[in-house]
Amino acid sequence: MTASYQRFADVFRKTQEGIRTVALADPASELFPELVERVRNDSSWDDAYTAVWLHGSPAVVQAATALDLAITELFYDAQDRKHRVEDWYRIRVTGPRWQVHRLCEL
Repeated sequence: MTASYQRFADVFRKTQEGIRTVALADPASELFPELVERVRNDSSWDDAYTAVWLHGSPAVVQAATALDLAITELFYDAQDRKHRVEDWYRIRVTGPRWQVHRLCEL
């Protein structure tokens, strides 16, 4: 079970970096749709989330589900427009980060 939690934490960081790349990219660029698709098609988040969902305690599954929803919202927000670096720090602090802290408390 601990291995699934560690994997979930590791993949969270990787997933957030992919979303950051999308958030800071120019949506008008020809390569933007390809970038979004590449980040969307990376199944490592879904794989790690599923392992936690299958093996985690009810409280951890609940926190992981909230984190998954926050990550999804962050991904859609990242695609919405080109963010400045300052914008990115603001939206990611109010987004999934607080869910990670909650998950770590369990």
